[in-house]
Amino acid sequence: TDIIEKRKIGDPNGGFWGNIEFNKKRYQKALENYVNAINFLKENELAKLYYNIGNSYYKMNDFDNASKFYENGIIMAKNDMLKSKIYYNQGLAFFKKGDYARAAEFFKNSIRYNEKDDDARYNYEVCKLLEQKENQKDKNNQNQPQLNKNNENILNSLDEKEKQEMKEKREAQQRNRSLKGGGYW
Repeated sequence: TDIIEKRKIGDPNGGFWGNIEFNKKRYQKALENYVNAINFLKENELAKLYYNIGNSYYKMNDFDNASKFYENGIIMAKNDMLKSKIYYNQGLAFFKKGDYARAAEFFKNSIRYNEKDDDARYNYEVCKLLEQKENQKDKNNQNQPQLNKNNENILNSLDEKEKQEMKEKREAQQRNRSLKGGGYW
């Protein structure tokens, strides 16, 4: 959020340049570009920008700031598919923080806006199982939950899934750019 305070004027093309930097895995630079565009966008376009800012923070493992921007994106989003994606990523952020109950709620909301999202459905079920395991551990007076090998595999599979989604997203962006000239996804 310090970056937002530094940028008062902005750049209407910040979203475009942010996407370029994000695809090059320069997340801090992408974040700076995205923030430059905040004052120029409204409603759904602003929601996409908040989504992208959240994704940049997420990639930098700053899940708290990612969550803040996902929350803003949810508020601004008018499109159901966009809301579904933001809820999904919010669920991933809470999953990474180990808050499986909240993660499950976000995945559930993602499914509400996109009933065909099998990945959100799968992640919801994983979170419910992990939440049950944590509750069982609490009942057994083991206050410090630890990830076992199975949970580590689940985390790794989510990371692989993110990589695949980013690859598909990049390919779609490239196709769209060749047809339309770019976008904020």
